[in-house]
Amino acid sequence: MKNVRIFKTKSNIEAMGIENMLLENSIPCKVINKMDSSYANTFGTIDIYVEKTNIMMAKHLLTQYFNQSLDD
Repeated sequence: MKNVRIFKTKSNIEAMGIENMLLENSIPCKVINKMDSSYANTFGTIDIYVEKTNIMMAKHLLTQYFNQSLDD
């Protein structure tokens, strides 16, 4: 299956929260940390990928995740 990036961030905490949310909803994901630790995490991103077949559900969950964060 082809993996598609659905989100990128510079925050480890945000990436972990999204990863946990996807896994809790039975959507396998891959988190790839492309941050350059030599420069205090100034350069690069943390990318989150899901299988192409799960992209619609993952994007829906991301929308809910961020709407919930705004309501708190």
